[in-house]
Amino acid sequence: MKQKVTTFLKKATKSWLLGVAAGMCIGMGTITYLLISNKLLGAFIFALGLFLVCTYRLKLCTGMAGYLPDERKSKTEGFVVASIGNIHGITIMYLLSLYWNPAVDVASRAVLETKFMLQPWQAFISALFCGMLMFLAVDIYNEAKDTLSCILGIFLAVPCFIINGFDHCVVTMFYIHSSRTLPEVVHGLQLFSTVMIGNFIGALLAWFLFYKIRKWNTDK
Repeated sequence: MKQKVTTFLKKATKSWLLGVAAGMCIGMGTITYLLISNKLLGAFIFALGLFLVCTYRLKLCTGMAGYLPDERKSKTEGFVVASIGNIHGITIMYLLSLYWNPAVDVASRAVLETKFMLQPWQAFISALFCGMLMFLAVDIYNEAKDTLSCILGIFLAVPCFIINGFDHCVVTMFYIHSSRTLPEVVHGLQLFSTVMIGNFIGALLAWFLFYKIRKWNTDK
């Protein structure tokens, strides 16, 4: 029993650390996007965060969610812990940004105010598309046979969701930290929950529509 607990704690700690690192990578991409004046360029630089996540096999919840139904690639045991790590990682980057460039909080606050204007169904649909694109970016990276395809999968899918303003739960948490009052925090957490569910369902839809269909075609 003690051995099982020790093994579980080791795996959980590893998943958490990989999740924290992934959250920090996404946080760096978010900060860069907020500060850069050319938003098109910022969208492509943001993609570097996901590229680092995939290259170093870090754990990002939106990249993992679509694989949960896949018995060969499912990481269910580490998904929740890694998701918590993602939030911790993005929070660390937000807090650090307050010290090296206060302008980040101002820009983050401006984005948060626009997010608060969304109706729940709008946030959900936005998150749905983001979840699909994030899963496809990760899946293309994992399945691609050459380096160029790996890079294109990420550096096309990620800017697509950034430019369209689709909502990513980890990035949304970064903006929520700019809340000023308790009602704003509550509203922010409601928004986060909606976006997280949308991301999760979107990733699962992408898995079914693309990954599963590809498997069916291969089995013919």
